[in-house]
Amino acid sequence: MSDMSLFDFSNVDVLGVWKDGFIVAYITATVGVVFGVYWERESFPKEVQEYGWDVLVKSLAVELLCGTLIFSIDGRIARIQRDAITALEMRLAARSLSDKQASEITKAMSRYPGQHFVLFSYRYKEASDIADQIGNAVIKAGWQKDPLPPNMVLLSVLGGISINVDDGAPDPVKEAAHQLSNMLNSDDIAATEDHRNNATDKAQIGIAIGIKP
Repeated sequence: MSDMSLFDFSNVDVLGVWKDGFIVAYITATVGVVFGVYWERESFPKEVQEYGWDVLVKSLAVELLCGTLIFSIDGRIARIQRDAITALEMRLAARSLSDKQASEITKAMSRYPGQHFVLFSYRYKEASDIADQIGNAVIKAGWQKDPLPPNMVLLSVLGGISINVDDGAPDPVKEAAHQLSNMLNSDDIAATEDHRNNATDKAQIGIAIGIKP
């Protein structure tokens, strides 16, 4: 382990190394306490008793310090593990818009009434559920949902949500797509803008829902 990584206190393995070291020091200090008490016996010469007292005091100080550090390291490890579990739970949780988030999207997208869009997603519950929530939010804002082309499928693996807009689309359409993408990302729902040529309707926005990244 390099010197730099040895001081990476966000790493559980590094903290474990430090904890093991302090445990060894604590045990050594405990042995020092035992010897210190033993050497303080009246049967030993005064010089030995004084030495025993010195060993006892220093050993008790080391015990206290190491015990405190071990306790602190245990707390730090517990916090890191809790954070890792929380991050994993968030990673596994289904994407979803709260009522407040959906309402905010509706309010923002109402600046572009009559905007035409198509919505398509992978055919599994997590993707279709978030697709329904996004679709309902923009429909409430006055957007118009167009039917999908026959046999429309996502041919490649899509991670996250892709907001598709034509390169030659009017500025308000590009603005609407950009605003929708930003709002989804601010709600911790990964979305990207994809500028491409739309042969059927340059003013139409496509919302493609892929797997959760």
